[in-house]
Amino acid sequence: MAKRPPRSRSLYQIAHNEFAQSKFDTAISTYKQLIDKYPNYELASFAVRELAAAYRNVGNEMLRQGRFPQAQDAFESSLALDTTDTNTVTHTEISLAEASWVCTISTTPKRLLTRSLLPMRTTSTPKRTI
Repeated sequence: MAKRPPRSRSLYQIAHNEFAQSKFDTAISTYKQLIDKYPNYELASFAVRELAAAYRNVGNEMLRQGRFPQAQDAFESSLALDTTDTNTVTHTEISLAEASWVCTISTTPKRLLTRSLLPMRTTSTPKRTI
């Protein structure tokens, strides 16, 4: 009779497979369950990084769909989990800034935006004729 892998390894494999199939919401749930139940598991640090990547992917998808507050939340969750990979952090921060900017613009009253985007009046100097 074959020996069953420990529950922690099974959870990791399930989460990893869900991630690979772009089922990010279920992967997030499974990674969280793994990390909560088995924080000392040998692959827990990998699970945390993959959880951060899943949040990043959800954020990118929300950004593409124009769901900016949700994108912002996902990017913030990603950054809170993994700050070790500077390239990933940079891309996540750029996406977060984009989502944050759009959230700010979308909640600013239209009359203020219109007024603030109008060009400032400047006094022009008259053209000299020769």
